[in-house]
Amino acid sequence: PTLPAGLWQNAQGARLDLSLDGTTVTGTYQTPLGRTDPGHRAMVLGQFVGDFITFSVLWDKEQSLTSWTGRVIRDDRGIVLHTIWILGRTYRDAGHAERTENWDCLTINTTDFIYQGPSA
Repeated sequence: PTLPAGLWQNAQGARLDLSLDGTTVTGTYQTPLGRTDPGHRAMVLGQFVGDFITFSVLWDKEQSLTSWTGRVIRDDRGIVLHTIWILGRTYRDAGHAERTENWDCLTINTTDFIYQGPSA
């Protein structure tokens, strides 16, 4: 399947609202997780082609950013955006007192976003 615009949600409760224009992806990302501002709605900027997408979110208060790259698939859950993400962060702590080192500045994991339907 190709990438549909609209609302997506992952198992951790993060919500992704995507708009598509040509090969450009824009929208918002909101997560209940985070150290300094859980629930903050952040801007999404990225690109897509066919079944593939890449997008990033800047967490300015935390001085970090997250980038996702993934592929749209269809399985028993419906339309799924299967991604790998990388979080780059400047500080280990919410108070910004302890800077990260080269060995601990990146966190890598995967998440699946399930398509919820068109944006309201």
